[in-house]
Amino acid sequence: MDFRYDEASQHESWVQFEVPYLHNYAHQMTEQLLSGNMTSQELQQWIAKPISDRYCFVDAHTDETTTFSDDLVGVSLGTKATA
Repeated sequence: MDFRYDEASQHESWVQFEVPYLHNYAHQMTEQLLSGNMTSQELQQWIAKPISDRYCFVDAHTDETTTFSDDLVGVSLGTKATA
């Protein structure tokens, strides 16, 4: 039970997905964050790219790519705006 427990318990199903950033990429990300040289959209794109390059979420019932996965690819390409 973590900080999202109350939110998750209100839904029929819930998946928590975590991606570790390690070694050189983690150091590069920290340096980039501390530099303040990226816009919010550029930072989201930079974070989403390695996730969408490695993972694709598929609906187990339909074998179709989920909306979440499509949105993640859109953010990584800079074609999908985020809040």
